Amino acid sequence: MKKLREEFRRIGAICLTAVMLVTQTPVIAFAAEEQPAFEESETIDGVKITVAAEEGVFPEGSVLSVEKVTKEQEKQAEDAVEAERSEEQNVAASYTYDIKVLDQDGNEIQPADESKVKLSFATEEVADENLTTNVYHIREADVTASGEKAGEDKDHAEGITEGSDAESESKSSESAELAAEKLSVETDGDTAIVETDGFSFYTVEFTYDSKQYVLSGDSEVALSEILEAVGLSGEASAVEVSDSPLFSAAKNEDGKWIVMAHQAFDTEEWMKVTINGVEYEITVTDDQETENMTWSELQELLDSASTDKNTPTLITLIGDVTAS
Repeated sequence: MKKLREEFRRIGAICLTAVMLVTQTPVIAFAAEEQPAFEESETIDGVKITVAAEEGVFPEGSVLSVEKVTKEQEKQAEDAVEAERSEEQNVAASYTYDIKVLDQDGNEIQPADESKVKLSFATEEVADENLTTNVYHIREADVTASGEKAGEDKDHAEGITEGSDAESESKSSESAELAAEKLSVETDGDTAIVETDGFSFYTVEFTYDSKQYVLSGDSEVALSEILEAVGLSGEASAVEVSDSPLFSAAKNEDGKWIVMAHQAFDTEEWMKVTINGVEYEITVTDDQETENMTWSELQELLDSASTDKNTPTLITLIGDVTAS
């Protein structure tokens, strides 16, 4: 019996020692890489570009990189945007940037798990009520030999060339085309905000609808009246016309711009008005009516032009005369 008690004590001591060793052994934890909230800005050409993302989108130490594109890249981006822009839209100003987020080693990265990030552009044109703000994401789209798109668009358009290597440029143009995706824009004062899931080239463009005004021959009209009629507001700082012998613009004694028609005209002219540093082109036509005639109607007009058949009548034809 005594030996049995001693054996129980020996086993208990061993168990207690084991418990103490287990509780005192340090636990090694492998923490996941931190991904804090991200917000950085850069200003180029007076435009403040900001990228903002919630936690878990970019790793710690990430930085924003914004660069102006080259002339060749800008032309390629403009061609892609033009394919999406309405023909009735006139471009007042346009900026294209290469926007990237880099990790702490300088490698370009995209939002984790295709998360959405906010991209904003702050500039005075956004607040201009005469202009519409548009933002386009320029991507590279794979194209098959038949010209059909194959697969999804790629971020950071590798097919946008810098024009330094003609062979490389030719290969890029054969294997890929650029696509411009028009993004939904929210505005807050002078800031335009979009959401995106990737980075490459972005174009922010300011446009206005086509403008036309019918000017009465041999008349004068205040420029402010013309601007109101075509939907423009603000004070004009400069006015230029296409043909000053037909009509012109000048300030009167009160410093107000007056547009003067000097004679009737049947051509399509233009007037360029600068407001807040932005130039707007307005198509100007005369209010005279042009009548088309058939040959039969012309013959009747000639027959009735003079009751005296021996007296020749001078007829001046303007415009097209259609056949009956």
